[in-house]
Amino acid sequence: MKKLAVISLLLFSVACVLKKSEGFERLIAKQTDEKVVEQLKQFKKKGIEIELKMPSLTPDHLVVTAKKYLGTPHHMGGTTNKGMDCSGLVMQSFLDNRIIVPHSSHEQARYGKIIPEREELKKGDLVFFIKTYGSGNLITHSGIMTSETEFIHVSVKKGCSIIDLSESTYWQDHFLMGTRVFED
Repeated sequence: MKKLAVISLLLFSVACVLKKSEGFERLIAKQTDEKVVEQLKQFKKKGIEIELKMPSLTPDHLVVTAKKYLGTPHHMGGTTNKGMDCSGLVMQSFLDNRIIVPHSSHEQARYGKIIPEREELKKGDLVFFIKTYGSGNLITHSGIMTSETEFIHVSVKKGCSIIDLSESTYWQDHFLMGTRVFED
């Protein structure tokens, strides 16, 4: 009987891994740059689609929290309304709601279900971008979707602002993926 329980647990674990990798496999399949494919495979090895426990936080409340930082100037490594960077905005918006996420866009991308297509994004999803500045990390920029097309982020030029992803060629060209941290 104990052996059967172990086999059932192993099969369940395999099923979870397969289910978790669906978005990742779609993300890999749409890549045209082999270097990015290799970087994504390396990224996956350290963990993806980590669940965030958020019993009472909603996408609307996360967006309201992030919007209170609108107009904050960019400051690399910053996390306050005196100055912050993109991952600082994401981190602080969660922290203001008593949820801890890393202060690194690259590491934040490990949380939530991978959403490989921009057209599938919705309010509250996190968005991640590559090659926005020179870095050893694959993922160099992050933000929070405020609607199905707009996201809030912090840029060097505009500070904390909202951008329409469907109208910005720059951000479309650098978009890698989104992650859904809220359950459907």
